[in-house]
Amino acid sequence: MVFGDIGDRRSQRIVLDYTTAFFERFLKGRHRPLLDRPSPAYPEVECRSLRMTSFPPRPK
Repeated sequence: MVFGDIGDRRSQRIVLDYTTAFFERFLKGRHRPLLDRPSPAYPEVECRSLRMTSFPPRPK
């Protein structure tokens, strides 16, 4: 894993694009390929999946 300064504009662009893709996919039901696999447009981004076998119990 590499850490470093990618600059304000670049980091803002990455956050905006991934956040927009997330909400469009999960709230509007639109397919967004950006979330399917690593993007050559954003080599700085490493995506990880968190798999839960069950949801935690809801507090009463």
